[in-house]
Amino acid sequence: MKICMQEAMEAAGSYMAVLVKTNMRDGFRGGLEIDDCIEVARNLEACGAHALVLSGGFVSRAPMYVMRGQMPIRTLTYYMKQLWLKAGVKLAGRWMIPSVPFREAYFYEDALQFRKALKLPLVYVGGLVSREKIDMVLDSGFECVAMARALINEPDFVNRMKERGELRCGCEHTNYCIARMAAEMPATRNRTNQRTTMNAQQRPTPLALVTGASSGIGYQYARLLAEKGYDLLLVSNEELRIAEVARELRRQFGVRADGLCRDLSLADAADSLFEYTRQQGFEVEVLVNNAGVFFFDDLTETDSRRIERMIGLHVQTVTMLCRYFGAAMKARGKGYILNMSSMSAGMPFPGISVYAATKSYLKQFSKAIHNELYDYGVRVTAVCPGAVATDLYNLSGHYQRLGLRLGILMRPERLARKGLRALFAGRRGGIGQALTERLAKQGYRVLMACRNPEKSEPILTRIRKRSGNPEISLLPLDLGSLDSIARFAAELKARGQRIDVLLNNAGTMNGTFGLTADGFEQTVGVNCVGTAALTLALLPLMHPGSRIVNTLSCTYRIGRVDGRLFEPDPERYARFRAYGTSKLALLLFSLELRERVARQGIGVFAADPGIVDTNMITMHRWFDPIADLLFRPLIKTPEQGAETALQLACGKLPVSGNSLYWRNGKARRISDSVVNHPCRKHLWKQILQLTTRAIPERNLFSIFKILKSIEYDSFIAMDVGANDRGRLDAQRKIAEKLTALSHMSGEEVISMIIRGALDISARILIALVILAIGRWIIRYLKNILRKMLTKREVDASLKVPDEPGEHLADAVSDYHDHHILGIDTTSFVAIFASAGLAIGMALSGTDRHGQRDPTIQHDHQHAGQQNDHDSERRHIDRHYQQLFEGEPARVEWTFGIGYGDDYDKAKATIAELLEQDDRILPEPAHFIALSSLGDSSVNIVVRVWTSTDNFWSVFFDMNEKVYKRFAEVGLNIPFPQMDVHLHQKS
Repeated sequence: MKICMQEAMEAAGSYMAVLVKTNMRDGFRGGLEIDDCIEVARNLEACGAHALVLSGGFVSRAPMYVMRGQMPIRTLTYYMKQLWLKAGVKLAGRWMIPSVPFREAYFYEDALQFRKALKLPLVYVGGLVSREKIDMVLDSGFECVAMARALINEPDFVNRMKERGELRCGCEHTNYCIARMAAEMPATRNRTNQRTTMNAQQRPTPLALVTGASSGIGYQYARLLAEKGYDLLLVSNEELRIAEVARELRRQFGVRADGLCRDLSLADAADSLFEYTRQQGFEVEVLVNNAGVFFFDDLTETDSRRIERMIGLHVQTVTMLCRYFGAAMKARGKGYILNMSSMSAGMPFPGISVYAATKSYLKQFSKAIHNELYDYGVRVTAVCPGAVATDLYNLSGHYQRLGLRLGILMRPERLARKGLRALFAGRRGGIGQALTERLAKQGYRVLMACRNPEKSEPILTRIRKRSGNPEISLLPLDLGSLDSIARFAAELKARGQRIDVLLNNAGTMNGTFGLTADGFEQTVGVNCVGTAALTLALLPLMHPGSRIVNTLSCTYRIGRVDGRLFEPDPERYARFRAYGTSKLALLLFSLELRERVARQGIGVFAADPGIVDTNMITMHRWFDPIADLLFRPLIKTPEQGAETALQLACGKLPVSGNSLYWRNGKARRISDSVVNHPCRKHLWKQILQLTTRAIPERNLFSIFKILKSIEYDSFIAMDVGANDRGRLDAQRKIAEKLTALSHMSGEEVISMIIRGALDISARILIALVILAIGRWIIRYLKNILRKMLTKREVDASLKVPDEPGEHLADAVSDYHDHHILGIDTTSFVAIFASAGLAIGMALSGTDRHGQRDPTIQHDHQHAGQQNDHDSERRHIDRHYQQLFEGEPARVEWTFGIGYGDDYDKAKATIAELLEQDDRILPEPAHFIALSSLGDSSVNIVVRVWTSTDNFWSVFFDMNEKVYKRFAEVGLNIPFPQMDVHLHQKS
């Protein structure tokens, strides 16, 4: 095809456009299906065609449709000489050829799918008989139209249309004219050289790759991704079915969808698939590893080839696909990977042990590579569903519908929608991105300060393209590092840039405790210290009329600022409290800063965006879906959240003297408790002392002139290392306390000592009360448990000993008391846990040995008659000693036979097997009895005694011998049965 195109272009020269016409099926016989047409059109576009004519099918078999409902039978039969032929045509035309109502632009919807799939110019032909329809087609992106249908009955139609305005049109039967018109189109002229010189280096097409897409969950993933506009590469081992799915999605959504047949369980499946995408020039932006197999069977009963296939498909192929495509996504700075795990990944599942193990691997593997790739713009998500209504379980349609009604099974489309929602969470960007784009569209020169330049570079390119503003630049800045802030300020100072608006939007809310590079807790260090340090460092670059807008949050109301704000304490850390505290501290800083820079004409504002749909509001906890369902109507988009800060930055809001805090475009009153906060002045001084390292020394005098609040000496910071800085900070704290103590009078010192003594006395009293109550509760519960065990005649070795119970009560009470007294209990808990683990390991496996033994029961009853508590304890200790020294241990089985089998025969068979085993002790004698009549079996209990060394060998060998001997003598071991009763109302 490419050779033919090249020859046609050489023959056409520079005055003609190579134009190809394709006929689509339009309801009558003849023409191609739309999927096939689009595939051919793509190949023509790749080979260099300049334009494409879209026409209806072979409509000449329906003359009535061509004639717009008029059937000129007499005209058709006038020239027929045979009378019988004339009569036959008239009869056929009158009775056999139906009257088809004419429909204008009858394949317009199908043609739109070509417009979405192709970039080359398109000429539309079919059912255009009015100016309104012609304008509709041209407005949809078609470069030219041809009106063959209109010209059949109205030859002057084109002239009349042109009188009403300029119109690109022509006759379908004059392809020469259409080709000349297409060649004159600017879009076609621009494409001519591009198509003729096109090579394999053209830009790859981003798409989504879905494995196992022929049915079930994978099919639903493919549909939802097609709805989002992604081109698709669908992979399955069902060749016919995957081709059918690809055609269906192309026809329904107008996207490119290719079906590829691959067996992904093979060792080289991932290599061959990645090589295929590379050769085709595809950019895989979304990778959905959905393909999987499932079967119920014990490990020892499963064919090894099935196990290898499952491990290869779930583990090896998925790992290598993530390796290859993850590296490509990392290089591009964007990508999404979704791995299908399972609810069985969180627990062992007998019968599906290999399946559960592979899904557990996928879950942990996804978590690990998510952390590895997150900073490079690649998101990895593991979906762990329960049972889903697919063909994976080989359930019939009836049972699938029953499971859906009972809530046991989940619909695959619902699961796929939730999975993609989790995968694309936060992909819209945050408030900072929305602010940057809006300011760029208004013509501002914007400097983006971002922690990860590699991740932010694609966003910068996208904002430049959308806004048309090239004056957007990027500089690295980490608010968690004062050194990074100092370098950033020095760079701006060296450039000589003047700052009109400073938007402090960066923030964090960490789920776990962490420290910044300077030793601050991360939330406080970034949201408060880093923001304040950046603001102070950039003050010399501002001028009268500049604006500082700090992003706050309504959570400042739950914050608490005290003298220990900058002292990280992991035991006191709570996510929301730390975030609220950092925002309250930033609000106090903003209040103090506004008073000091007001004379310089610099405005300071605080914008509250509300609850915005960003990654910060995702808790990554089990209640996220519930919270999303309840609060989704209240959550703003990033664009909506940025509106207030944008208006403040652009000066579009009426600002009065006291309007600092803004929300939803309106000034809000700050409570007096915040305005008059006792730590406000102290916090300001602390921030100044902590952030001086971020301020270049040559800028200190400039800042001093602006602030006019404290002496220059308080800004000077010692240049020391990290270890020396920590030592100096400790010495400084001690010196401050000693200095404060030296300034106190005698009465103040005595008062301080009395307050401290009263505080510790109250703590001690509370601890003693809790200790007494706790010991009483544990002893009460222990006595109840001992009475229950004695009443049920349980082996004495299983009873609760007194001393361990008392020790447990002491340990629990002591731990709680230490916690109340403020003593660090971490080491105590670690020692206690280690001791418990050691005791548990030492006693593991003794519960089977400690079953009721007739001899031990007799001794226990005798001890109970004497009512001697000490003798009972000594007896239990002796029993444990016998167990650990290899004394006889009891082995117990329960064998089931069918209701029609001979019970005596079964009992004799078991006794014969017991007599033949020398490892079974003659004393105490073995015990065989009928234990219960089950739903499907008669259960026989067997008890023997052997040495502890032979316990497990006797147990397993006897199971095997009974199973084989029962089969030899004609005794049946019934299968477990479960009855399902279906009740239907008559």
